[in-house]
Amino acid sequence: MSATEKDLIIKLPLRVGLWMSHADDTAGFFDDKVERARLKAVIERIAKHHESSGFVRNALANTLAHEDKWPEWAGDIDNIFKDCKAALQMVKAQSAHEDLQLYRVVIMQTAVCVAEAFQEDPIVPDLTGLTFASANDPGIPDNISKKEKKALEELKKVLWG
Repeated sequence: MSATEKDLIIKLPLRVGLWMSHADDTAGFFDDKVERARLKAVIERIAKHHESSGFVRNALANTLAHEDKWPEWAGDIDNIFKDCKAALQMVKAQSAHEDLQLYRVVIMQTAVCVAEAFQEDPIVPDLTGLTFASANDPGIPDNISKKEKKALEELKKVLWG
């Protein structure tokens, strides 16, 4: 896997989180430090939840290790669906099927957790509530805005299309 391909895979969780945090800007404005802290907490929680997967553990460890690059990675968020498709193609070509399925789940969980975490409550949601009926049925919570639900539905179509 080239450095560019690896970069896309490790920065996608952050980029999806940023994209989701702006899906409904009516929730209020957060300064960059607050936003980064919440995104970091979400990614850390997801990494811990999936620590048994070497692929996910490695990808998210790299996402967190490159926090200094997050401002650079934040650019061009409008192309997030294109980035998702490209990253999924790379994971599919380079990794086991289980890694691809779990990577999809991780990306979706990141978006769902960000949608929930960026509501009034600054606490990052517990992942135990994010039980999916199957890898193809990621639940979308009720406690988020209509705009966020629409964004999550669009992301779900891209990830499992």
